[in-house]
Amino acid sequence: MNISEDFYSEYLTMKYEHYNSVILIRFKDCFEAYEDDVPRIAFPTKRKPFRNEDDSLYMCFPVSELDWVKQRVIRSGHPVIIMDYG
Repeated sequence: MNISEDFYSEYLTMKYEHYNSVILIRFKDCFEAYEDDVPRIAFPTKRKPFRNEDDSLYMCFPVSELDWVKQRVIRSGHPVIIMDYG
């Protein structure tokens, strides 16, 4: 996981408020997704998720694939929220 504890706390607050949405976090040249959002991306895009050291689910893809991923996630019935973390 590439995010600080403060930002992860912000992410969890956003997730609580928008539980049905997929939250994608941009870090420079890639997007990341965590926990409940990972299967919502993996299934429609047929991508394999990863596990972090703490056994939590994680997914990453390049910025250049955002439109492709976003279209498939939205078509599967989930709104998408993008957070930019620089």
